[in-house]
Amino acid sequence: MYLSWQLPKIPARILYRDAAALEKAVNRYFKRCYSKVYEKITEDGVKSIVGMVDIQGRAIYKMVEQPSILKMLQAIGMDKKEYNRCMAGTLGQEQQDVMESATVLIEGDYVNMLVAGEGDSSGLKFILTSTFGYKDEKSVKVEGDLKYSNMTDAELKTKMDEIEQNIVEGALDDEEK
Repeated sequence: MYLSWQLPKIPARILYRDAAALEKAVNRYFKRCYSKVYEKITEDGVKSIVGMVDIQGRAIYKMVEQPSILKMLQAIGMDKKEYNRCMAGTLGQEQQDVMESATVLIEGDYVNMLVAGEGDSSGLKFILTSTFGYKDEKSVKVEGDLKYSNMTDAELKTKMDEIEQNIVEGALDDEEK
């Protein structure tokens, strides 16, 4: 588990005037949060150690520590005020791009965890709403023509079956061509 007092002594505040240095520090943090997956279980149940890759040949990584903006800031020696200045572009466009990319990666992890049902959903929703501006809407405003809105459940099911059948027949016709 990640404990803040186990961190090496880092100055309370590092000013990143160089975007390359900032990117290097951020990448070092993310490398700590993820590790390459090397285990593969074969059909006969035997584990073999191989470098696993996805369909595009990229290495597959597994999260070993949940990344967060605050942990990242602590690891790279940046305070919240400096982060906000960086995100506003005050330190330069390149630094802003680095921090925006890191923030999007962290946001994506939270969304993926919520969708996959990993972790505490109320905690993930809180982080997504308070940090990333998501809204937990209870109702949806629908505009436009609702041609199926007055159908009964049975009529709607029949219409959905008809649409599905048309899609299947269209796909079969495409295969024959």
